[in-house]
Amino acid sequence: LLILGLALAFAPAPARAAPPQDPPAKPPEKPPEKVKTPEELKAEEIRDFLKLYEEKLSKMTDEDAIAGIEKMKAWYLDPKVGEDEKSAIMKVFSVKVVKQRREAYLEVAAKALGEMGGDSATLLLKYLVDFSLGQKTVIENVVRAGLASLGKIASPKPGDVKFLTDLLKGKDNYIGFVASAAQGYAKAPGAVRRDIFEELLKRSEGTF
Repeated sequence: LLILGLALAFAPAPARAAPPQDPPAKPPEKPPEKVKTPEELKAEEIRDFLKLYEEKLSKMTDEDAIAGIEKMKAWYLDPKVGEDEKSAIMKVFSVKVVKQRREAYLEVAAKALGEMGGDSATLLLKYLVDFSLGQKTVIENVVRAGLASLGKIASPKPGDVKFLTDLLKGKDNYIGFVASAAQGYAKAPGAVRRDIFEELLKRSEGTF
């Protein structure tokens, strides 16, 4: 009995059940990634291209630089491209493109601006024509392309019309280009057509 009592006294106590534990916390779920719309992707592509074009333009070959103008023009004329992106494209033309001093490149730029149209394009074309006429050796291809594009846009604003008619008083060699540009005003308001015609008539008396 003594031995039995001692055995019972020193017997290991039954193991107690471990208290229940809280389940491990789940990591916070990541919000679903926003899927960009085609318009947002296009805007991003344009911004990236413009940034790179500005940075690399001075070192590009004429071929690559001209390809960039065509790309920007296509975007500008695309009705699906937003106004912010179009403004950014025109800004690149303003601060970079027209400041280049490469004849073939500026000729393509002048033609592109004529297709792009609008007040900003008209302003840049006037700059290109003035710059090209003001050189020691006139950059004839750029003058011709710039005037043709001004005729294509045919802005009826008095300042833009005066820019053309004032050029009729310039060198005989380039008056023909101005007269060709004036043909673009065939559908302009009557008063504008009259003013242009009067100036052409005056010059026809003394221009070779």
